[in-house]
Amino acid sequence: EGLSTRTIEQLIDKLGVSTFADIYSLNAEKLSTLEGFKEKKISNLLLEIDRSKKLPLANFIYAIGIEEIGRKTASQMAKHFKTFDRFKNATIEELVELPDIAEKIAENVVDYFGDEFNESQIDGLAKLGVVPVEEKDKAGLALSGQKFVLTGTLVNFSRDDATRVLEELGADVSTSVSKNTTCVVAGENAGSKLKKAEALGIKIINEAEFQKLLENSRIV
Repeated sequence: EGLSTRTIEQLIDKLGVSTFADIYSLNAEKLSTLEGFKEKKISNLLLEIDRSKKLPLANFIYAIGIEEIGRKTASQMAKHFKTFDRFKNATIEELVELPDIAEKIAENVVDYFGDEFNESQIDGLAKLGVVPVEEKDKAGLALSGQKFVLTGTLVNFSRDDATRVLEELGADVSTSVSKNTTCVVAGENAGSKLKKAEALGIKIINEAEFQKLLENSRIV
């Protein structure tokens, strides 16, 4: 949070940030040289950077940028392999056993971890305390076992951001409403998903209630 495109551009152009690990080496003195960075903004960003050191395994897999691995595939892999070490050392044969994982995606994973530069970056993150949380650890999170669906437009969240915070709380986020859905978050101009949730009697909350839920779960 707080790492906007404009901020990233400044980090690259003015502070020479070029790797994941460089972000975790930032400090108040360095950030104070950037345009628009006052004490509060610096403090908030450093807090978010520190907080991001403990992140769900699915988020970590998605964030390291393996070609053709989006959020859904990253989540699937995290649930299957449980730990980052198991995922990192998976063979093509093991990867293609997962549903919807084509051989090309499996090759991308193996090739990624076979690259010395990528391996050094992962090792560097570990030394800086960036540790993906094992999938099994989600059991104790606030929304563990609950299934959410997002529909309509949220004013203060992008769809990716809303998905991320829900997953950090242990929830599963689906694109379709079913009888197994726990809650539907309905933004502006919600359509057929909202109607189906109403017909099934599923709990529906608006954006203000969604923000309150996150506040109570210590995410916002």
